[in-house]
Amino acid sequence: MAVNRDFPEMCQIGMLFLFLNMTGLDHIHFISAFLAFAILCAEKLHSQSPGRDLFLTGGVNIGTIGWSPSKLSGKGSEHFSRIVNFGIGKVRNNDGQKRLRIVANTSIGIHAGFMWKDRSRTNLNGLQLEFQSNKATYAFKPPFQYSYKGDTVVGWVDADNYLKYSLSLIRSWNLPDPYKSDYGFWYTKLSFGQTFYHTSFGERYEPREDWTENGTGMRQTAISLSESSYMISPETGYRFLLENGHILDFGIVYHQPFRNTRVIEYEFFRQGVSQGKSRITFFGSTVMLNLSYTFVHKLKRRPSDSSDVKDRYLTMADSIERSTNIFSQRKLNGRRYRIQETMTVSSPSVTLAVWDKNRVDGDEISLYLNGEPLLEEYTVSRTRKSMVLKLKPGSNTIVMQALNLGKVPPNTAAISVDDGDKKKTLTLVSDLKQSGALEIIYEP
Repeated sequence: MAVNRDFPEMCQIGMLFLFLNMTGLDHIHFISAFLAFAILCAEKLHSQSPGRDLFLTGGVNIGTIGWSPSKLSGKGSEHFSRIVNFGIGKVRNNDGQKRLRIVANTSIGIHAGFMWKDRSRTNLNGLQLEFQSNKATYAFKPPFQYSYKGDTVVGWVDADNYLKYSLSLIRSWNLPDPYKSDYGFWYTKLSFGQTFYHTSFGERYEPREDWTENGTGMRQTAISLSESSYMISPETGYRFLLENGHILDFGIVYHQPFRNTRVIEYEFFRQGVSQGKSRITFFGSTVMLNLSYTFVHKLKRRPSDSSDVKDRYLTMADSIERSTNIFSQRKLNGRRYRIQETMTVSSPSVTLAVWDKNRVDGDEISLYLNGEPLLEEYTVSRTRKSMVLKLKPGSNTIVMQALNLGKVPPNTAAISVDDGDKKKTLTLVSDLKQSGALEIIYEP
């Protein structure tokens, strides 16, 4: 497993230890170990750097619309054929009881953990514990119709309901310009856990069941049943950062157990004469769409040393600039803006230049530093317009608002920032709905 340079060494070692030793822990001991490990990592992350934000997270997930593969074998394998299963229907058990069931792959669960972000980067990282109730559903068409307890059997539905707990490592990232956004990220998540309490629509599997009447119907025999299995679940998708500070994830998840759920043999009879057997291996793996909502709470930072003026000031700047979390929507003059680049400087004064390095097409802009105007109604040209900016400690934002789209949309302008030690040049892109911005972090 690759480790992240944002993750402190102690947490990397602890994460690997939990993954490698998970097989030796029962459910209660594993959850207790995770909670202790999470508290230690959160404390380490929170105190390690004044430039890092830490968040507690918790939420729910709902998954559906997917497919669970199976394998048919044996001389009578042609007797069963898979059909699409999705929706709600009445399912009868061997005792003749009918119940309304969801005959589709589903997942519902809860999760809790923490997330961290370095302010000089756009990437988000998270660690969380998940508990889910999942179901892989399989629907088949039998070789012929037959009656059972007054109903005609035209389809056969089997389900693998199970509970699952897992540990997840999450990584979010933004796309390169011009496709990235301040309001969302792509994400990947890798979960490793254990399944237990396997049932079929909530009922324990019997070694043998007889679904025949008057010698016609089907008999099933359980060749093997798995009571528990370790499972790995990779997931990828898009993460929306909502205006209320919380997160909505929409992705595709693949659950893959380490061993098959069960192997069942089905034998069909007509008037007491066997028509053949079908042996089906239920892999237990499932691919499905997953929707997750996460509540986010930012932890307030306390300076570890009152004599450390730099750390104390960064803490104050953090509380002023970042308010309650990093997910607040950025607006200036009623128009949203997105930070395209972030740079860190050590000087309180920088030289900024703006010009048009591409085709000069009459782009007109207004330029702002921390909400205060630097240039208003300025037409960008080949000639560089230079000015000296005074920065405040912490985060400083330069926003370029487009006043028109020029002859060739969108509105673009080249920006360079020189602090006497290093120089950064980029192209800000704006239109009439969203502005481009540059964030400069001044660290005294």
